[in-house]
Amino acid sequence: MFKNKLILILQLAIIVSLGAQTKVLTSYDLFKLKDVNEVKVSPDGEKIAYSVNVPRPFTDESGSDYENLYVYDIQTGQSKNLVEGKVMLSSLGWTPDSKQITIIASIGRSNIKQVYSINIKVGSAVKVTNSKTSVKKYSWNPNGSSILYTAESKVEKREYFDKGFNQEIFEENIPSLDLYMMDFYTRKDTKLTEDVAVFDFKWNSAGDKIAAAIAPDNLVDDSYMFKRIFV
Repeated sequence: MFKNKLILILQLAIIVSLGAQTKVLTSYDLFKLKDVNEVKVSPDGEKIAYSVNVPRPFTDESGSDYENLYVYDIQTGQSKNLVEGKVMLSSLGWTPDSKQITIIASIGRSNIKQVYSINIKVGSAVKVTNSKTSVKKYSWNPNGSSILYTAESKVEKREYFDKGFNQEIFEENIPSLDLYMMDFYTRKDTKLTEDVAVFDFKWNSAGDKIAAAIAPDNLVDDSYMFKRIFV
């Protein structure tokens, strides 16, 4: 309930700001409207990270809308822009010490989405993960020593593809969705599952156990009917 009210307040603030600039809302303005997409309160309860959906201009290449990142200070009532421009980001989070906001994004020339941390004072983005394929989901260890994330396996190109047989066969050669843990002290990744689909996972409060919802295959039907909880 609190999260929904907060999104509504932030959306109204953006609309009011837009309305102050243009007295009449026309059909052309519909493609300029911005709205709050994600909201995440810091662990210490003092700040709120939120992303604003920015419509992609018609002059740009086709694709998804852009997402800008802001942080709101509850005590001062001020918002600060941390990431802006032609950037697509998702999955807002906080480090356990509430000093950095974390996101999933592809920054720079690479199209692979990684987890990035952004210092709320400086605003600089630092890559946290170094996955070979795009990160789908992540979770910080409550003690701050490691991070869990899921990523699909890289499907190897079959030999017969070069011979012209490049048809896509339904539910064949499906990539697995495996769980990884990166240790911040050793900077090493450990693959925790093999050839399964990890659709969800969560740390316990002590950060020494993990509960994961796992299915045999990375398919929609499996995500609904064949998940089992493992610890």
